[in-house]
Amino acid sequence: MSPRASLLLPILLAVLPAAAVGAQAERESLQSFLTRVRRNRDAMRAKLSADVNAIIGELERLTEEKLLRQATEKRFELVALGEECASLLVDRIDPGNVGSDTQVFRAQQVAIALAEIVSCAVTQDLLRIAQAGSTEGRQNALLVLANSPEPERVIPVILAIFERGSGKVRESALITLASLGGDAVVAVFERALTDEDPGIVGLALTSLAQSRNTGAARQVLGVLRGPRATDQVDRLLAYYEAVPEVLTEKVSLAFIGLLSDPELKTSSRVRVLDALRQMQLDASSEFKKELKAITLVGSRQVSDAAFTLLAALGDKNARRTLLKPYNDQIDKNKNWQDAYLQRADILYRIRDFRGAIDDYRDALRIGSRNATEPAPYLGLAHCYACLGRFKDAAKYLDDAPVSIVTLRQLADHPDFEEMREHKRWRRSFHLQD
Repeated sequence: MSPRASLLLPILLAVLPAAAVGAQAERESLQSFLTRVRRNRDAMRAKLSADVNAIIGELERLTEEKLLRQATEKRFELVALGEECASLLVDRIDPGNVGSDTQVFRAQQVAIALAEIVSCAVTQDLLRIAQAGSTEGRQNALLVLANSPEPERVIPVILAIFERGSGKVRESALITLASLGGDAVVAVFERALTDEDPGIVGLALTSLAQSRNTGAARQVLGVLRGPRATDQVDRLLAYYEAVPEVLTEKVSLAFIGLLSDPELKTSSRVRVLDALRQMQLDASSEFKKELKAITLVGSRQVSDAAFTLLAALGDKNARRTLLKPYNDQIDKNKNWQDAYLQRADILYRIRDFRGAIDDYRDALRIGSRNATEPAPYLGLAHCYACLGRFKDAAKYLDDAPVSIVTLRQLADHPDFEEMREHKRWRRSFHLQD
């Protein structure tokens, strides 16, 4: 042994046992730490589970008491618990094959909450339920998967469900595919929109509308221009109402061309013209020319709807023609409330909100003795909301002689969409924050 080694050996013999003892103490300390972490984790999960059970119990109680709006709002409390509660919720989205109405409603609300939470941790469970759950459970799982952060993983499974499924499950699968998007999904809709079965075409249009998917806009225009457009007119309108950004001049002219189809019912013609008016087209001169031709033929209902659309597009002659009978009525009797209400309704429809406000106010003044008539109050609320004057709109909503149920229903009207998003004005519709 070298002199240097003989000097180091006693030092190593002294140090090594101490190091071993230190390592053992460190291991014990780490094990203690991990045990404490697991204990805290289990306690937190138990607390989270208790919170979930309490919220769902309250949701069920409110549902059984027919307090559905309050029950629906309980899902916001589930969302507030965060991603950690996803695994505690996922199995609750399937009410089973013989679930009661309360269980079915509860499962739907849990599914909506889970869709907002968005968690990769439950993807496999969702795919399992989507493939092998009850009918309600499969639909709920597909609803949640529509917001999946792992589209590449879930799309192949949902494609298989669509190909092999039927009824509501197949419809839900197609809506989910439309929400997820992607090249593979567009290819599915290209096939579906050219299918010989009108039911498949209608299902595809409905799915695209509900998911606001614009990926198959070219194929949808093909349906509108095709021989089966008459059968799909309501679904086509729903699609373009959902995604107005694809409403090009070609689309609007195709709708005008559809009006010449003799198989199209009068009610459908009016519906097309009313829908185009509400979409606020940037119409070309060619479109207006075709529209003027419609005012000269067909039923009075169709002609009036065409005049209304022209007036909304700024045609002064159409406006004069449209308003003349109402102006004459008012000239004959300036104290007839209905005449002012009727003209106000026309002005509102052609988006002359200030003119409509004047007439609604006159109707309110003339009918002051009949304070139970809600039309002038609600008309003023609509017009002020469209002008962005929410304080004035809220005033007339508060004064309107209508039920709370009616006010809550009004909250869903497009005129009040921006207004109801403001916490300050939600109270006018009796909505909770």
